[in-house]
Amino acid sequence: MVIQNNNPFYDKNIEILKEAILEVESVNSIYEKSVGIKREEEFLLPQERFLYGDKSETIIEEYGKRFFVNIVKGQKTGWFLDQKENRKIIKNISGEKCLDVFSYTGSFGILINCEERIFVEKDKKAVEILEKNLKLNNIENYKIINDDAYSTLKQIVFK
Repeated sequence: MVIQNNNPFYDKNIEILKEAILEVESVNSIYEKSVGIKREEEFLLPQERFLYGDKSETIIEEYGKRFFVNIVKGQKTGWFLDQKENRKIIKNISGEKCLDVFSYTGSFGILINCEERIFVEKDKKAVEILEKNLKLNNIENYKIINDDAYSTLKQIVFK
């Protein structure tokens, strides 16, 4: 579990929050990844630390596919839960080719049913996770473009 906090109250009471989570949820680890502009606006220092346990990597399953998640090295909290409904929609789409831009873990491109996949991701650490997820799901016909999405799209559109 990952906590991302931008509130001074929770900063002072993080132990109470941790204990409350452990009371209602069975977890291996609780990691605080409280960083970013919102914390700066509240005059809070960045916090990245384990509050409980030390498991930084796991494999999750969503809609029949498996995904490697690293909560410490991954972007934001490691897995974008706010995109779950969008991934649910994508898994029902099929086509000959698909393009997953700003692909991060590759969840959209992996979930969609297509014959050929192209992933565009600038972050080298994210590409490493993407490659692991492609192997986890036995995806073979793909291309990864490790470059800026905007310049890549310009090349594709104005080719």
